[in-house]
Amino acid sequence: MRTPVLKFAAWQLHSGWLLLASAGLVMSSGCADGFVPEARSLNPYVRQEWDQDEKRGPTYYKRMDELRQVRAQGAQLPAAERQRLAKDIVEVLTIEKSPTMRAELVRTLAVLPGPATLVALEGAATDDDADVRAAACQALAGQQGPDAVKLLAELTGDADLDVRMEAARSLGRHKSPEAAQALALSLDEHDPAIQRVAMESLKSSTGKDYGMSAKTWREYLGGGNPRPPDPPSWAERLRQAWY
Repeated sequence: MRTPVLKFAAWQLHSGWLLLASAGLVMSSGCADGFVPEARSLNPYVRQEWDQDEKRGPTYYKRMDELRQVRAQGAQLPAAERQRLAKDIVEVLTIEKSPTMRAELVRTLAVLPGPATLVALEGAATDDDADVRAAACQALAGQQGPDAVKLLAELTGDADLDVRMEAARSLGRHKSPEAAQALALSLDEHDPAIQRVAMESLKSSTGKDYGMSAKTWREYLGGGNPRPPDPPSWAERLRQAWY
């Protein structure tokens, strides 16, 4: 019996996903319409439509389930199998029309790091859809090397706030001076939430702890050697416990 992960490649290649996607039919039937497409399962008429769709090829929901299983089990697979799956997913990603499905494919690549994945993420980082770019940030968190850091550094200047937030958060997974310097732009954001994420990522990336002082972190990134902040007083600790 095939494992769910191994079924993905066979289903993707032999059940018509590539053919459907290349013909522009995937997602065109409206199966994923709506703000919360999963809610459509409550409609008996829609369930009947899905049953008919299954006879013609894999539906949106079946594809999503397969991708979730790949993400759950991908880390347990041998390296060669992970790279084969990554290649299959990359092929589908290049012709997928649905932004929602492209984002899911990119998230799945996060558990399949390698050269093919990095090339695909480079393209996803410039996708027209912000959710796809945010998913690229998440996947780049686990893709080691200077090329991944460079892509994340570029995404800290993205037009979309959520993408910038994900880029700053993902840079914290990279332990390198380049990753720390890439967070300088996020540290200068006007949005306090991104600033906070940037400082948390700097702490993770550098091993230093300058708390939530953007000024002190800027000094450090500028080549200084600032004194770590004093530990909080008992009164401050008490306030933190209550608030």
